[in-house]
Amino acid sequence: MSLSLVQDTIKNHFFTQDCLKRVVAFADAGIQHEGWFNGEIVNLFGCMKKRGSIKSWSRECPSTIAGKCDFKLELVNAITVVFEMKALQQRDQHGLWRLGHSAVDIVDHNDISKMLGITATDRYLVVFAYPVRDASEWHELAAKVQQFLVSKKGVHNAISVSRFDDSPGGELSIGWLQLH
Repeated sequence: MSLSLVQDTIKNHFFTQDCLKRVVAFADAGIQHEGWFNGEIVNLFGCMKKRGSIKSWSRECPSTIAGKCDFKLELVNAITVVFEMKALQQRDQHGLWRLGHSAVDIVDHNDISKMLGITATDRYLVVFAYPVRDASEWHELAAKVQQFLVSKKGVHNAISVSRFDDSPGGELSIGWLQLH
């Protein structure tokens, strides 16, 4: 299975009616629930491994630089991918839109450094934003993260938007920020 098929599988899972109902409930309550997204990914990767769609996966992967990275996935084509997951609730419980998130909110706890400390073919910061972000905001967010990394962390790796998907009803965006 290629990385794009893994991305499609994640998108298709989270864009089901049952998952989107939960995402709407989180948004309406004004809460971020990263643990639920991680739990869904654990279940999804377990199923993919059983079907032979992926070679292996692990969570809380030790990094040689800082802490542990959320997920490491080995694809059947010998590609290793490391993921850090972020859930970003976009409005408060009164339905008012937030002005957005700073790069500091996105890369807290040395997320990028954790990924750099693990041998991998590809590294992604996977952002679950709900409700959806405007398409232009994904590129703006990547630029802000890039600027923050250089100025505050001394990390000069490039960050780009590899892909983003929006649910048809606007409940959820899944953005893939790739660390080069």
